[in-house]
Amino acid sequence: MKNQETKKSKKKVLLYYLILAACLLVIAAVTVTVIFTVKGSNPNLNIDSGQNPPDDGNDKDPDEDEGPASVDNSYFTPIKTITVANLYDFFHNETLGWYYLHEGIDFAGEVGEEVYAMKDGKVKEVVYDNDASAVLFGGYLVIDHGNGVEATYKFIDIADGIGRGSEIKRGQVIGKLSQATGTENFVGAHLHLEIRENGELADPETFLELIEK
Repeated sequence: MKNQETKKSKKKVLLYYLILAACLLVIAAVTVTVIFTVKGSNPNLNIDSGQNPPDDGNDKDPDEDEGPASVDNSYFTPIKTITVANLYDFFHNETLGWYYLHEGIDFAGEVGEEVYAMKDGKVKEVVYDNDASAVLFGGYLVIDHGNGVEATYKFIDIADGIGRGSEIKRGQVIGKLSQATGTENFVGAHLHLEIRENGELADPETFLELIEK
């Protein structure tokens, strides 16, 4: 009698575990179905890992300061109207009557025409057109434009307020054309532009985009 009761008790326990296992399987099946249903309806659903997404640089505040504008590193044409009288080349100097290397470019113009600085810089040397030393080359400025580049602007009437050590800005009026004297007297009014790079003469055309040649 006791054995029969023990067997019945074991059957009840086994039935209980079977029912529990069946319930767990049903719950698992429902859970899987819900997950796949949600993923199918929202493919972009992501699990929050607690980390911020990488900054792609496109979420800047429109009022945020963008910083300084890019600097224009090109060379400004030193005279408004480009009329080239002589290039950096072997040429015949009518004033002196012989041939030699012309060490710059001559821009023909009218007396009083404005002359501009090609780039930011600092005045290294200045000779005014009424100085005794201006007899050969007229008034002229030597401006250090940085990076080893120095430009000499000859046969100009230097603007007021400009002297040795003056800080110059790109496109600033540094003087006006004056009547040529001395070595290039026969050329007429013109700007003689020379450039030295790291102390060596250089062709100004490598720094300027000239329309007329």
